[in-house]
Amino acid sequence: MTESRNSLLNTRPGEWPLVAALLLLLALNTLVLELSDVVATAGFVAKIGAQGLPWLWLADMAVTLAAASGYLVLVDRVPRVKLITGLMGALAWTYIGLAFAFQISSTSWVSYLLLYIIADQQFTF
Repeated sequence: MTESRNSLLNTRPGEWPLVAALLLLLALNTLVLELSDVVATAGFVAKIGAQGLPWLWLADMAVTLAAASGYLVLVDRVPRVKLITGLMGALAWTYIGLAFAFQISSTSWVSYLLLYIIADQQFTF
């Protein structure tokens, strides 16, 4: 069983715990990404209306361009594990901050806007 698992995922014998942890993180990442994308889009349309979607997409594309440029500067200078750990940690803290923003904010359309942009950045990276 161990030999077939190692050959299936092309791992060395001691790497399986790291691969399992990464698979779990990627599964959680995908779940959060899909849920937040639906919630952000529905909440933004409910608060602003469908006429605001082009402005949302424009703001999202501007942030995506800036974030992708920053990522391209860092990707070859930072070790991959450190980069992924930093990105996942930043996303986790951002989602925690947005959860608090939804609790205390009277302008929830801003929270939905930020949630949409963060979810799209998560999808992009």
